[in-house]
Amino acid sequence: MERKNNDLVQFLIGLAMLVAGGYAFLARISVHSNIGGRMMLGNIGVAGGLIVVPFIVGIMMLFAMPKKFISKLVTGLGLLLIVVYVIMNINFSFRGANAYEYLLMLVGMFGGLALVLKVLLSDPDRFKDDYDSMDDRESSRSRKSKNVTTTTTTTTTTSANSVEDELEAMKKKYDK
Repeated sequence: MERKNNDLVQFLIGLAMLVAGGYAFLARISVHSNIGGRMMLGNIGVAGGLIVVPFIVGIMMLFAMPKKFISKLVTGLGLLLIVVYVIMNINFSFRGANAYEYLLMLVGMFGGLALVLKVLLSDPDRFKDDYDSMDDRESSRSRKSKNVTTTTTTTTTTSANSVEDELEAMKKKYDK
């Protein structure tokens, strides 16, 4: 007897493995910042506090000349410079793990990713025969139910060919 793959089960198991492995991996990462140090702009070193000066100048220009493009540009560039400075001063470090934990992280992440991708990238036509047999069963059921309903309907229905004819017949019937 041939056992068929259950794609939903494989997808859910793969997703659970991926989430568990990713969580275990990310739980080992520490994030540190060095804000307050010097930022290098080309060959010029800028102290951490001075990085907000372009933003302050832009805000002053924005209040003094609210409709000028240059004031908006300086404010935007000052804000962008602050965001870049913060991002540049963030350090990530991986805290130590023994080999067993590290292998479990990798197997969880990449094994789960492989299962998820296997289901997502599988050939949809591989179940075509199953779908065809399901369609055949559904059509035979619907034919049987149509036969049952046609034999149980009463003979008082009109032989109308369209919906409009049927509506007219109902109006005449209930207007009396």
